[in-house]
Amino acid sequence: MDDPVARGWEIAAEAGSSISDDERELFEEATEGLTDLDYEPVAVIATQLVSGTNRAYLCTGTVVSPGGGVGWHVMGIYEDLGGGVRLLDIKELDITQPVLSEDPADAETVGAWTVAKPGSDVLSAEVAELFEKAMAGVEGVDFKPIALLGTQIVSGTNYLVLCYGEPVAPDTRGALYLVQIHADLDGGAEVANVGLLDLLAYV
Repeated sequence: MDDPVARGWEIAAEAGSSISDDERELFEEATEGLTDLDYEPVAVIATQLVSGTNRAYLCTGTVVSPGGGVGWHVMGIYEDLGGGVRLLDIKELDITQPVLSEDPADAETVGAWTVAKPGSDVLSAEVAELFEKAMAGVEGVDFKPIALLGTQIVSGTNYLVLCYGEPVAPDTRGALYLVQIHADLDGGAEVANVGLLDLLAYV
């Protein structure tokens, strides 16, 4: 995503979820009392073992006031060894201007954070089919969708998908990617752009 489009993206209204019941419970405990936005967790995208565990949640945030908008956020939540939970930070993931790593080697330097692999199905059947069609022939990295972040109507439709990228080569680490798929008006689909998300900009 060397030249992200500044306008025209619509936040995905329905995102699948790979949140476990325990992760949801921790999220709800940590966000109790937040009143500015209504946050909904979608996936734990990374974890970090400290004296306890830090979790990076991908979540939507909806403005509570009438007519309020919705956006994507990364929320850091700490769980101590005694089960206590504390909110660390909330950062917006602006899909029109995401923070990307310029060097693929940066995927190896995410500190002690471990990128989470997605759980259950997270795309609608239609988008999953387009994604699979676009991925045909892509080599080197196996992209597994985490969440559909947005759509953009052009001559056809663009889909922006947050993915876990698992390298095909052994003994290499996975990373988080933003994959833009273009679906044309004839039912074809192709990868329009791929960017390596800079995880450390959000945690």
